[in-house]
Formats: sequence, C-alpha cells, structure tokens
Amino acid sequence: MKNLSITKWIRLTLLSLLLSLFAMLLLDCSSSSHHRRRGKLSDAVEKASDEKEGDRKVDPEPEERRRDDYYEEREEYVEEVVAVPVMVPFVVNEETGDTTFAVLSDAESETSSPPQTVVSTEKQPKLPIWLSLSGGTGLLKQDEFYGLNHFDISIGTYFSQRGRVEILGGGGWAPIQETSYLGQSLKNSVQMLNIGLALKFYTTPRYTFLGQYFLFGLHYTIMRWEYNNPILADVYDEYGYVIGTEEISVDFLDGIGLYGGIGLNLIQSAEFQLGGELSPGVIFWMPETHKGFENDVFDPFLYIKFSIILNIRIKD
Repeated sequence: MKNLSITKWIRLTLLSLLLSLFAMLLLDCSSSSHHRRRGKLSDAVEKASDEKEGDRKVDPEPEERRRDDYYEEREEYVEEVVAVPVMVPFVVNEETGDTTFAVLSDAESETSSPPQTVVSTEKQPKLPIWLSLSGGTGLLKQDEFYGLNHFDISIGTYFSQRGRVEILGGGGWAPIQETSYLGQSLKNSVQMLNIGLALKFYTTPRYTFLGQYFLFGLHYTIMRWEYNNPILADVYDEYGYVIGTEEISVDFLDGIGLYGGIGLNLIQSAEFQLGGELSPGVIFWMPETHKGFENDVFDPFLYIKFSIILNIRIKD
C-alpha cells in the first residue's frame, strides 16, 4: 500500500479530530433529551447549598405536564430501502494517487472481480514521532476558583522544517473557594478532561540548542462537579410528561476551547527536548448540562496556563 505523504497525514489527523468532536456533541445532545425542562443550573446549585433547608427538589415551571394513562398515537414509519449503485475503481494514477470510479449494475457487481491496484515502490520520507508530557498550573478569571492545575500527554510530528502538529489529551482540576457562592453547593473542585489538536511554529531551526515557537490549539472539554447535597429533579418521557424523579449528585458540562501562546525549549536535541509554555485561552460552555439544566452559572472560562514540557522522540 502506498505510504501517505506528510500533507495527507495532517489532513487525516484534522478530519479524525473534527469527527470525534462532532460525535461527542451529538451524543451529548441525545443523552439529555429525556431531561427536558428541568430549569436553570443556578436553581440546582441553590438547592444543593449547605445553607438550604427543607425540600431540595428543583421545580422548573409552575405548570408542568404530568403523565396520564393516555398517550398520543404514534405513526409507524417503514424505512424505504434505496438501491445504491456499486462504485469500483478501475484506473489508478501512480504519480498523483487519483482514482477513477465506474458504476456497475447489480449483475456486473456480482460477477466482476476486484481491480488490480498499482502499488508505488517509491519510498516516502518517514515521519518522526514525538511523545510529549506536560503539566503545570494556571489562573482563572472566575473569582470562585483558586486556580487551574493541569496535565497533558500528546503525540505529534513535524510537517515541515519548522512546523509541528500534535494530538493531545489530558485533564485538570480547579479548586473552589470554600467561602464563595459555589463553595456552599459544590464539593472541593471541578474536574476537567479534554482532547484536542495543537499546532506549533518554530522561529529557530531544530538543530539549535534553544528553540522558540508559537502555538495555537483547539480542544473539547468535559467539566465535572459534585453537589454538596443531592438534589431531586423530574424525569420526562419522550413526549414531555413527568414519569418520576431522579436524585442527582453529579453533573457535567461540555465546552469548546481555543488557545494560543508562546513556548521555549531550554534544551533541544535530536532525541530530547525540555522547555516551557505560556498559553492564554478561553473555554465556551454549552448551554445545557448533561442532566438537562440550563447553564446560567459558568461563564466562559478565561485562563492562562504555565506548563513545563518534556518531549521524547520515540519513532523515526
């Protein structure tokens, strides 16, 4: 099989990340569909507060629809099966990699044999693979938090003499001030998990002892928290009728983050790099939590991270 060029590798990386983000957002939307109309997150936080006395049930609306014995009739839909023409490659351009397709009828597709693919024997340049480990601390603009502790692990490669792409994953936690509004209702800290993509552009050649670069990134983040006291909320069926109540101790919120920054490798060799990064960014949170509460508590997180990074070359 023909080796992928560096450009094709980068395109596949970007496409895979975008598809992963889309799938996560789609699953998030579908998972909260049966929690509709639970009200605002601020009401849930208030009910979970240590200072709250009495009932901890969240009542989102004064007029709520209750389930009765009658259900609306549902129409049955029959999925229509559409025949899809069979596409087979019959010409492969050895130099460009372009493939021309032909449409076969049902009879031809059953009897036709797979085409012979022309395989290029030309060797492509190998991609050096780097493993990166990073961690550090940071600051959040939101006053209810002490700061932001974080760690990441990433796999990357150079796509040019001074350009590098990385797929990363990691996590972190932000301690909550006990005397703050959130500290009365949420335990200890919020925890975050993320997956993303980063691009780094070096201003110095790779063979120099010091290496300076600029970085830009995108990540998908899930933030988790635990209530000091469990709350109660209605459970809805697919028609919007209340069918019971649910005790909630933990909730989640999704977000999309953008960041930039500057980095400096204090030690840089062909097999090893050690340095640090300074990266300000922002996380935009989704309008609804996983448990179906409207987010009116967490504003976009403006942050700045300070990181120590160790890079190890693991494969040529």
